[in-house]
Amino acid sequence: MQITRSVSLRIAKYLFLIIIVAGVISSLSLAIMTSNKSDAEAINVSGSLRMQSYRLLYLMEKQPETVEKNLSFYEKSLHASSLVDIQHQLFTPDIVKQSYQTILERWAEMETFARQNNIYQYSQI
Repeated sequence: MQITRSVSLRIAKYLFLIIIVAGVISSLSLAIMTSNKSDAEAINVSGSLRMQSYRLLYLMEKQPETVEKNLSFYEKSLHASSLVDIQHQLFTPDIVKQSYQTILERWAEMETFARQNNIYQYSQI
């Protein structure tokens, strides 16, 4: 004896399966998009820090009286939430976290050289 199944029941099962798969894909896409947003922001801040460090070197040579003000701008950028949050993100590689710590340590030295207007030492780090 052969059991017959309803066509509408089969369609409902397949539709339910498609909805589950679509939900999983949507969730993964949302997680990746959220992660990339913070990555992009951190990249922008990093580029800004690089530009600001070059600006500080220029100002040390040309306008030493403005260095202090620009040091505070650099400090704010260095501790921007997008960079600080990297330390607490679950999927951030350890090398990235360690690199940020290295930058903080090097900045402590560079800041001292900038305050002393020691252009040579500042440019060597």
